[in-house]
Amino acid sequence: MNDLILSPDKFFKEIVTKPMNLKLPLIIVLLWSLVSSVVILTPIIYLEGVEDVMLLILKFIILFIATFLSNVVILLIIAGFSYIILIKLFNGIGDFKKMLEIIGYVSFVYLIEMTVALIIQIVSILTNTVYADGDYIIKLMDIVVTLWAMLLFAKGIQYNYKLTFKKSLVIPFLIFLLNFLSNMTDYINIY
Repeated sequence: MNDLILSPDKFFKEIVTKPMNLKLPLIIVLLWSLVSSVVILTPIIYLEGVEDVMLLILKFIILFIATFLSNVVILLIIAGFSYIILIKLFNGIGDFKKMLEIIGYVSFVYLIEMTVALIIQIVSILTNTVYADGDYIIKLMDIVVTLWAMLLFAKGIQYNYKLTFKKSLVIPFLIFLLNFLSNMTDYINIY
């Protein structure tokens, strides 16, 4: 995983030559979903307290399953969209299953983001500065992580589909643009 962060060229060159293996990407998505579920539940626990532990555990299990399934569906949609566009526009020679593997590895940056968000959330709660500065930090971090994921995804596309880096940026940019437009109110508060 060090190469994914420090040397994405080396990482993706190696990944595309190895047989497809979705185990580690699946573990990454599971951990991402787990941490995301804790991030979602933490403010609820803070605001409502814990009266019924069994109910809290049930909420967590349901939230984790829903988060995992939604992450998998989103990643499948991104992989399908990317695969179709790359094959149609650029006559890319690549493998859909490899695309899934690449997207799974790119999800590692979102696992890092959610882990940092959880730490910020806990610190905010413990220091009684709930969501004052934490929200701004998390929004800034979201932008940085999205750009980081775009670049990693482009590197994966570049080596999987044997494209130039410039051409490989098209798909991540389109996905970023669609994501930004669908979440615009999160970035710009309009009153």
